[in-house]
Amino acid sequence: MTQRPTSFDCWADASPALVHHPDLVSYRDLFIQGSQIMDPEQMSHLTTKLVLDFVLSLTNAETKSSIASVVLNFLTGKHLQFRVSELHQRKILTFLKVYPETLTVLSHLKISITGKKKSATMSYSKMAECMSNLSIPKVEEDYVTAFQSLEQMFLTNQAKQEEISSFSALTSHNIPDSFMENLASIPAHYKVPVLKLHIHCFDTFREEDSECLLRLCSLADRVELTIWNSLGVLGQMEAAVSSCGERLRALTLRQSALSHREQELVTAMNALESLDLTFADDQAPEYLLSQLDKFEQLKELMIDIGAGSSLKIIDQIYDGFAKLRNVEKLTLSGVNCVLDSSKLGRRCLGPALNVTLAVFS
Repeated sequence: MTQRPTSFDCWADASPALVHHPDLVSYRDLFIQGSQIMDPEQMSHLTTKLVLDFVLSLTNAETKSSIASVVLNFLTGKHLQFRVSELHQRKILTFLKVYPETLTVLSHLKISITGKKKSATMSYSKMAECMSNLSIPKVEEDYVTAFQSLEQMFLTNQAKQEEISSFSALTSHNIPDSFMENLASIPAHYKVPVLKLHIHCFDTFREEDSECLLRLCSLADRVELTIWNSLGVLGQMEAAVSSCGERLRALTLRQSALSHREQELVTAMNALESLDLTFADDQAPEYLLSQLDKFEQLKELMIDIGAGSSLKIIDQIYDGFAKLRNVEKLTLSGVNCVLDSSKLGRRCLGPALNVTLAVFS
């Protein structure tokens, strides 16, 4: 790879290499198919991960130093993505520990943390009722045993899900020590430009998790936080979130109703440049909406209240929001512009605000 700089060129012709390595044809086909169904960031993550796994699996402690510069060159401008629950990340995490300067050449680092919140289970009786109008297929007697009972299959899958949940509950916290042990030893002066933290499906965020979050945030110059389907978790993360200070520049909240204290916590994030809120009618953060004019650094505001909402969102935004000078993009989804057009212009746009507006009713 060092002798052929075009190895890093995404447009390089792979045909000559495949002649000598026909076993890589399946990877070539995977990339072609993936590029048609995956967004660019997902595709970049897939290719980066496969290349790193391949290279690091061929090296040992003695040879890693000789290829470290090659890996750093390959990763420059790219991003790394981790799920804290995945087991097949140790090689890459160990490389970060040994060569922490890797963080500084990345475009960003994305870490996803999934909690143990149980999703609503499907009811067999309701499913059977929905399928009751379908005719029963006729099968020759010799083949009857090849078909499972729908009810038995449902109950078997349900039992397996409960076993998985019971096993997951044995862990003391949601961010495993096996994930943190390598990152925790990285010296403080090595920082990734952007850390994207995605936290979803939590019902409880433990103190140990908050301490891990503090350490992760310390690895970045800029933090972008997304919380999804996690009621009350933002308040439980208050110590970690507050410690980020001006490094916390973007916040996305989806399907997570906010308490008044949590809304005050968001309002105190005075360095936010991007705020993205999605909520239902009964979850409207009224206090937060009334304080939007406090975000003096805000560049992008996205609010989604869902199709068919009866909520008059513009009424809850104070006139002072239009005086913000840094806003460049305003996206409102579910807003009734027929009724609120005059208020929209007065309260959200203002005469001096240079903003791109997108409204979806």
